[in-house]
Amino acid sequence: MGMCEVEGAGRGSVRWLLSSLKVGDLVEVGWLDASEGRVGSVDDGVFDIPVRSVGFYAGAYGRRTKHVIILKEIFEGVDVHYNSIPVGMIETVRIHRKGALSPDALKCLKPVIRQIKRRISGMRKARALGGWINHGGGVVKVGG
Repeated sequence: MGMCEVEGAGRGSVRWLLSSLKVGDLVEVGWLDASEGRVGSVDDGVFDIPVRSVGFYAGAYGRRTKHVIILKEIFEGVDVHYNSIPVGMIETVRIHRKGALSPDALKCLKPVIRQIKRRISGMRKARALGGWINHGGGVVKVGG
């Protein structure tokens, strides 16, 4: 199957292409990351930080804003590294291969994807309540 791509055609086109994705499709997502700067630095005034994430599509989740989840590295039976990309920051989407993950791999990853969904929901609940969340390696106070 040929590669399907939406590039610079507006959010509606990106959302349309995202709606055609299935968990396990191999994709490349071009998006803009947040940036940090210092007054007087060489990069002063450069805010667009283009990023390319390549991996397996795992869905789009979120309450306040949808995030596309890309599984970047899968350590068999041990761990999964993923990107959570706000849909509004996506500029391009390329589908490299539909159904790239085997049915057995998808079955093994279902609990991991459920855990990612719960984590994203939990973070948003904690923000709304002004509570504490476990974020990566440490506990972080949110809101309040």
